Amino acid sequence: KKLSKAIDDITEERRKREKMEAEKRGSDDELRAVKQSLNQLGNKLKEEAKVRIQGEDSLKVEKEKKQTLEVRCGTLVNMMETHCVTISTQEEELKNKDSQICSLSQRNNALQSQLTHEKESNKTVTMDLKDSLKSLNEMRIKFEALTEKMKI
Repeated sequence: KKLSKAIDDITEERRKREKMEAEKRGSDDELRAVKQSLNQLGNKLKEEAKVRIQGEDSLKVEKEKKQTLEVRCGTLVNMMETHCVTISTQEEELKNKDSQICSLSQRNNALQSQLTHEKESNKTVTMDLKDSLKSLNEMRIKFEALTEKMKI
């Protein structure tokens, strides 16, 4: 009976140990599953962090591009404003030049008219001078003829 009880105790002890080992294996399996799940979550969080960092980096790059474009646009706007001012100034200068040309054209026409009038006047004076010279020549001839007559 003692032997039978000892065998029963040993068997019971073995069952308890096997049960504990099975529970331990189950706990180890659960622990491994939890660790694996945690690793997967950690990897997923790392990937999400990488994506977020990449997104932030690309957002930063896009902001820098935007700022660069804003500066370029500002420069272009300033250039256009300067160009518009230059064009306005040149238009004013052209108007002034047109006015000067118009004034000079009127003065030229007046001088042309005056020149034409003076040419006609000079023709008249020239004809009068020719007539006077003819008369003078005729008088000189008469004077010379009279002088010859007086010498004789």
